Amino acid sequence: MDSLLAFYKIHYNFAALGVLIAMLCVMMLLRGNTRWLLIFLVVLVAYNIGLKRTVDENPAWFETQMKKYESFDFVDYIWGSGTIKKQNTTSEKRLDQ
Repeated sequence: MDSLLAFYKIHYNFAALGVLIAMLCVMMLLRGNTRWLLIFLVVLVAYNIGLKRTVDENPAWFETQMKKYESFDFVDYIWGSGTIKKQNTTSEKRLDQ
């Protein structure tokens, strides 16, 4: 469990995806939809087990793959701050003219 927590601290995009799946589980629980709750719980458990195995068994391969995906920021994509930065830059350029 400690290795997975340390992994999530470094690669927070995977943690954000896990939290989103967990939030879907809570939403399904509140709605009383047990079938989809079980499906999302299985996905969440499989996701975490798969990550833990990959990190523990083959960390070198995983780190090389992470270097490829390092430029994509999932949390930034969800909140749309990349779009906001582009709009701010465009507005600043327009004001400077």
